[in-house]
Amino acid sequence: MKPKKVRALEALIDESRSLVQRLRAASEEIHEDLDITVGQRAILGWIAEKGPATVPEIARARNVSRQHIQTVVNVFAARGLVVSENNPAHKRSHIVHLTGQGRMLVDELDRRQARIWRALDLKVGRRDIETAASVLSRLGQLLESKDWRQAVRDSRS
Repeated sequence: MKPKKVRALEALIDESRSLVQRLRAASEEIHEDLDITVGQRAILGWIAEKGPATVPEIARARNVSRQHIQTVVNVFAARGLVVSENNPAHKRSHIVHLTGQGRMLVDELDRRQARIWRALDLKVGRRDIETAASVLSRLGQLLESKDWRQAVRDSRS
């Protein structure tokens, strides 16, 4: 029989998987008229929040391939949402910046979502939400740790 903490963690992971799918569908519904995918929105939002960065920096932070980020950045550039500028620290790795149009799109995406969240009552207090966010953050950090990698290796023995 599994310890209660392990069962609780498995339940959290199962709920998280389900929530990710529901959030993806909700985001697509909210923003369907803006011609931006959920993945693109996440990347554009990351650039807006963290500031100008190189494609490899964005890829590392988002835990996806550099090629994927480059493809998305190319789409954004074609739409006038970002520009790439020379990087004094690296000849081939340009720095990606939001344009004014890109900033306006991010602001619109954020406004729409905020309007919906304000209109809905989750019936959970702010502290519970902060606790949930903290637990998910710590779980994410654990999955990036050396302890995680070692546990995976040990489980294969």
